[in-house]
Amino acid sequence: ASAPVGRHGQQDGVVHLNVGGKLFVSLRSTIQRSPVLARTLERAEVQDSLRVGEAIFVDRDPKHFGTLLNHMRNEAEGIVLPSPSSPSARLFGREGPVPLPKEASELRALYVEAAHFGLEDLSSRLCSASILARIMMKLHMAGNPFDAA
Repeated sequence: ASAPVGRHGQQDGVVHLNVGGKLFVSLRSTIQRSPVLARTLERAEVQDSLRVGEAIFVDRDPKHFGTLLNHMRNEAEGIVLPSPSSPSARLFGREGPVPLPKEASELRALYVEAAHFGLEDLSSRLCSASILARIMMKLHMAGNPFDAA
């Protein structure tokens, strides 16, 4: 794995992603927040067959990718979910800087994508949004805590 890229530094640059046919554009420093996307980016730099035009192809459903990308952007900028007692908690509220879906089925789908991309902190935050999923996660149940719940 390559070294992390500094935010807006010389090694940072624009990355085009084609996620299930939908175009997303971000910075390399954002994409590297996900170990899965970082590996995909490295492979695509040497394997043209992983590209569609100038975009790197990611074979996933794009429905929740914008939420994942916003989470990674916030992390890259140092904006993280505040503790309930912190002053920034009033700014973001209980939702945090990236709003989460309300429906259990949407939370589950977003959890699957966050887990796939290796975004453990977002996966934990999603489980915290559901009492039953939180209990299943704390009990260290195997698999998807939303399915166990």
